[in-house]
Amino acid sequence: MPKVYLKNLGCPKNEVDGNILLRMLEAEDMRAVDNPDRADLIIVNTCGFIDPAKEESIDEILAMAEVKKKRNVKLIMAGCMAQRYKEVIQDEFPEVDLVVGIANLSHAKDKILGLSDGKKVKDSVLPTKYKEYDFVQKPSGMPYAYLKVSDGCDNFCSYCTIPFIRGRYRSRKVSRILDEARYLSEEGARELILIAQDTTQYGVDIYGKRRLHALLEKLEEVEGVKWIRLMYTHPAHYYRELTDYLGKSKKVLPYLDLPLQHISDRLLKEMNRKITSKQTINLINRLRKKIKNLVLRTTYIIGFPGETREDFQQLWDFQKEHKIERVGVFAYSREEVTASATMEPQISAKAAAGRIDELMMLVMGQSMDRNSRLLGKKIEVLIDEKHKDGYYIGRAYDQAPEIDGYVKVKGNCKPGRFCSVRITGFEAYDLSAEEWKE
Repeated sequence: MPKVYLKNLGCPKNEVDGNILLRMLEAEDMRAVDNPDRADLIIVNTCGFIDPAKEESIDEILAMAEVKKKRNVKLIMAGCMAQRYKEVIQDEFPEVDLVVGIANLSHAKDKILGLSDGKKVKDSVLPTKYKEYDFVQKPSGMPYAYLKVSDGCDNFCSYCTIPFIRGRYRSRKVSRILDEARYLSEEGARELILIAQDTTQYGVDIYGKRRLHALLEKLEEVEGVKWIRLMYTHPAHYYRELTDYLGKSKKVLPYLDLPLQHISDRLLKEMNRKITSKQTINLINRLRKKIKNLVLRTTYIIGFPGETREDFQQLWDFQKEHKIERVGVFAYSREEVTASATMEPQISAKAAAGRIDELMMLVMGQSMDRNSRLLGKKIEVLIDEKHKDGYYIGRAYDQAPEIDGYVKVKGNCKPGRFCSVRITGFEAYDLSAEEWKE
């Protein structure tokens, strides 16, 4: 039985695609292994979104090429970077035996199964409708699962390559999403994390209008799921039915991923974000009024072409006033196919790094202050796993996996269960706690 090793890189959306592909290969009598040194096939599921992600993907390909030198193994490059650069990868990386993109995972699976020495096969074109498969993703073993509701994007933000990599926006049908949600619940998922390039646009292509609120209402009926987390929302695409629903939902967490990217009106226009600073602030105020104990997560892009010191100061002042609880800050990445690649002036990496440091100092201080107020408080956490040192890793409702920190729990909590804990310590992003005993 051939053995396959999969290395997922990049975002949860790419991870879901990789795990579906792995499930397909297992159905063809391949066995998944967790060590490339034991594999007959190595698949690197790459990310090609921005320069740091591409560099990580290249480093991983080269690392796996070293494994290939030691033993007879096939090296396959998959994912977004493979999709974006499929015409040149085979020349740039002769170590790679096969390049498969994301257009059609069934096609990718067939090409992997037919792989032979020296065979180079290009990928298929991107579909115009959401591509469903007979397989859903392989469960991760964690009590949470990512649930894709759409693929592609129609926003065409001027800095973003996603529409060129993943194509136009394509919603999944409600019935298929619900089938997968029930399966994931049966496999132990207590938290469903909704992902897409833009979750707030869900349904606009197949139903003629945004229907995320209706989808959430159906997902709340899935037995076994207690938490539903909403990621990748677009601030310009919130609508009344959605905000009303979020305010009364029993399972959708009071946590919203709301990438703002900037607050300067001039830069928002240049970024093609289709929203103003005033509209952004009004949305935040409306959401906080509607949703009790709301925690917001956002991302900011620093060093976008033409960003002045005044633009940055406006963003810094905005964060100081509105105290967005979870913040990721990224340096602008100049991508050749995007509109912003030709904009001037381009900001130096040194200037962008200095501004990032300034903003992150503010964010860390705000986070420390917020966490300090939790000392001695009782909170509920979902236990993800037991650490090798004997304590448990859990997350509160305001902590998405991998990006928001965690709670280090002492006690007798069990992975996959919810546990009441008392906060005993804190850092900027992580908390310490002990099991709550009445």
